[in-house]
Amino acid sequence: MEYAEQDLANLLDYARVNYSQSEVKCLAKQLFEGLEYLHDRNVIHRDIKASNLLLTAKGILKIADFGLAREYSERPLTPSVVTVWYRSPELLLGASRYTQAVDIWAAGMVIGEIIKQVPLCPGENEIDQLNKIAQLLGVPNDRIWPKIHTMPSYHQLKYRIQNPQRQNQLEILFLGITSSATVNLINSCLTYDPEKRITARQCLSHEYFREAPAPKETSMMPTFPESRNSGNNNSGADGGNDTIAVHGKRAGGFDGAGGSGNGGYVFDFDGQFGGMPQKKRHRHG
Repeated sequence: MEYAEQDLANLLDYARVNYSQSEVKCLAKQLFEGLEYLHDRNVIHRDIKASNLLLTAKGILKIADFGLAREYSERPLTPSVVTVWYRSPELLLGASRYTQAVDIWAAGMVIGEIIKQVPLCPGENEIDQLNKIAQLLGVPNDRIWPKIHTMPSYHQLKYRIQNPQRQNQLEILFLGITSSATVNLINSCLTYDPEKRITARQCLSHEYFREAPAPKETSMMPTFPESRNSGNNNSGADGGNDTIAVHGKRAGGFDGAGGSGNGGYVFDFDGQFGGMPQKKRHRHG
């Protein structure tokens, strides 16, 4: 596969890259295009996070590390997937039947992280993660998530949330640094109820991508010195190292709307990369 010089976590942690609004939009568009491709084929990635998003010198975003990916079905799956900072509420509450919506939650966390340059909810463990989510989005209830009481670990949320916010704090968090449409998109990704959470296709048609500025062309994206991580164990709950990449840009082969004009997505197997050490990101759960 085409060599990817950087991963997003390194650029945010080590290079402290501050992307412009049009550059964030370019990355978000490619991420949702990749997820749309996977979800249309009933694949759940199950470990979307900044370090699994690779970037080439041509501005192409690739979704990597499919070690936890599974085909969606009605059979139970383990809830102990997705690095805890990006893990959706239904997974944190022990759901064994879940959908591609878990990837959308993680994508919303990633987009917020790109804008803020820090993880939105860097929990130390599952309980701490639930607390941080509740402090950011408010405590969920059966009005906004009717099936919440059916979650296996609902008692953890009911009795162990500390100092929660009553209301969603996203607008305050992003006040003055991005548009209301951006906040609305992130909020739609971070909807507590997975059945109400926005889909990848709906994300791509969201007002966010229609308002100015337009997504920057991939060829115009900034490039940085090579800074891929080297052997750090930051791959996910099961520590898998399998890497298959999905171009977040159309690249010859399949038809599809909303791409950059080259048609299709490419899956490739990848090996190990060397490079500049990544600032340590602790992985829990």
